[in-house]
Amino acid sequence: MTTRNRSTRCTRSLLAALASLAAMAFTLVVAPSAAAEPDTMAGPLTATPPKEYREYKLGIDRAIDYDNYGARIRAVERSGAVTTNGPLGVALSGQHSGRPLCHTTGINGTFLYNGFCWDKGDDTSDGGWTPQGLTASHDADPGGTYSGHHLYVASWHYDANKFARISIVNSTGTQWTYGHVLLVEPTGDEKHPNFQPVKGTHADGAVWYGNKLFIANGNQLQVYDFQHIWKMQQISERVGIENGVSSAKYHQWALPMVGEYHIGDRAAAPGYCPAPHETGRACLSSLSLDRSGGVAHLVSGEYYSHGRAPDAHLARWPLNPATDLPKTDNGDTVGTTTADGGFRAPVRQLQGVATDGTRRREVVVRQRRQDAAERLLGQVPRPRRHRDEGHPADPVQVQRQAGRELGADSPLR
Repeated sequence: MTTRNRSTRCTRSLLAALASLAAMAFTLVVAPSAAAEPDTMAGPLTATPPKEYREYKLGIDRAIDYDNYGARIRAVERSGAVTTNGPLGVALSGQHSGRPLCHTTGINGTFLYNGFCWDKGDDTSDGGWTPQGLTASHDADPGGTYSGHHLYVASWHYDANKFARISIVNSTGTQWTYGHVLLVEPTGDEKHPNFQPVKGTHADGAVWYGNKLFIANGNQLQVYDFQHIWKMQQISERVGIENGVSSAKYHQWALPMVGEYHIGDRAAAPGYCPAPHETGRACLSSLSLDRSGGVAHLVSGEYYSHGRAPDAHLARWPLNPATDLPKTDNGDTVGTTTADGGFRAPVRQLQGVATDGTRRREVVVRQRRQDAAERLLGQVPRPRRHRDEGHPADPVQVQRQAGRELGADSPLR
């Protein structure tokens, strides 16, 4: 999921309201409202020719973008400035408590849906934090839980992408607790380890797979590892280690980046995405997970503003369950990954994509304004399961097919 327009207070509260959709096999993709020009064209999804999607690459300089991060993370942990925690510890910390749904969802009332609101401070704050991506333990593990708990992870960006964070939520169905975790980049060296905010990150889409958390940021795929959640020694505005004391902009926890992939020039500004028809690249905005078939895949969709591109490119990236990382072309543990499939959707400002694993169809729902939605239904050759997608700032629309609405029918647990 990704939400490029400035979110409302309702969005902050209802991000998790769509988590109950995860058990259903349909795709919901919602884009900004009140478009100044048409942003969808007639026609179905079309498969991308192999000669084109084989040009889509997730490139990585192993020494700079992976090995160096690992060495710095180990140095920070050896310094004693942080202690390591897991996602369940953050979720059960009691730092924040959610509330029952307190805003209208816009979901058809015939569906059985539920969710929660953030606490009052997160729900009503104008402090610059805006939620973006949504993933959960049902992505992380086929069994759907983490250590027996239903956990949800939301990504946020801060005013002008100055900071990014995630929230890790534990849900019992009637009670919700969560904590915020600042996303950071490890810096320094063995003798002087440190960390700084991950800057220029919109935190567009998120997928939790195994121990890894993937964050889409346009021309970057950032990788984090839930085995390295750091608890801070001090709660202050400062980010980093000073005189042996760690702090993370008023966050009790921080999560260091362990790797970073690029769709093109690694020196390009974070988040920069040239128009795909000019470069042959598939930009990374929304993310979902496909566990169907013998190989799990990340499925990415791209967001472009008005007039930037004639359609949106979707790409499938194979994953390696042994490393929880993209599967490399050369069989190594870390390296370049080539997409093994793709589609084109005649939709600009595409906000998310996933697939219907039961009907072998792909459904894209495109919100244009408060009282209407553009819908697109196309055949795809491979069914795949997905997580929930959506932007609840506007009324949610679902695709109606064969006399039955594809919607949510399971509780948020």
